[in-house]
Amino acid sequence: MRPGLFPEYQPRRTLVDWPDDVLQMAAALGLERFAVLGISGGGPYAAACAWKLSEQLTGAGIVSGLAPLDVPGVIAGMSRRNRLSLQLVGRLAVLRRVLMARMAVSVRRRPDRILERGLGPRWRRTT
Repeated sequence: MRPGLFPEYQPRRTLVDWPDDVLQMAAALGLERFAVLGISGGGPYAAACAWKLSEQLTGAGIVSGLAPLDVPGVIAGMSRRNRLSLQLVGRLAVLRRVLMARMAVSVRRRPDRILERGLGPRWRRTT
């Protein structure tokens, strides 16, 4: 993986900061126009990109988007592990920061594992 491809972890960022990171990664890959796809919890991030990067995007999609977690019964059909994770992360802000920081470290160390597991974006260069 090329140096500088993944932005450094920055605490206290918001959802609308994400498109700036996507734009930085696209520039590092030499992509002028590209599409984004958000799966599950990535849906809001894809939506933020669609809102903020409309000039650069060829398309944006959301698959199995995560609903607002404060809607009664929204997590009822999820696995026990997912329900517990979402409940804990939703109640403990420090846990969100720890989990995101760990994911950022994992992505930098072994980006291939993220892609192998289908947790990261798949991209192809178009000209």
